[in-house]
Amino acid sequence: MADHLKGVAEHAVIVDTTASEFVSDMYGMWLGKGVHVVTPNKKVGSGDLKRWKACVEAMAETGAKWGDETTVGAGLPILNILRTDLINTGDEIKSIEGIFSGTLSYLFNEYKVRVRVRVRVRVRA
Repeated sequence: MADHLKGVAEHAVIVDTTASEFVSDMYGMWLGKGVHVVTPNKKVGSGDLKRWKACVEAMAETGAKWGDETTVGAGLPILNILRTDLINTGDEIKSIEGIFSGTLSYLFNEYKVRVRVRVRVRVRA
């Protein structure tokens, strides 16, 4: 697929909207052929370090870009805000804290403080 895209488009892009381990294993090859990858798939960024490094090396060699994003809370995009709006403008991030899951936030706020989390999860399941 990457070879075909490079053959028909100067700026080839593959958009992966899956959460597939198999598909994310292809990123290094696609980036190595100069095909940009855009995805919310977290497998490469949170998985095997060798796979991530292969993607970084492929981007350095070919100039292809890997566009990624993730959301927190109620679907708020966070990676681009951190990179573009904070880090690239000179801010230094020392720590990030919070409950980044809407489901966990709901559970923590819905039940009495003295009830253990294990019991809370079981009640909602």
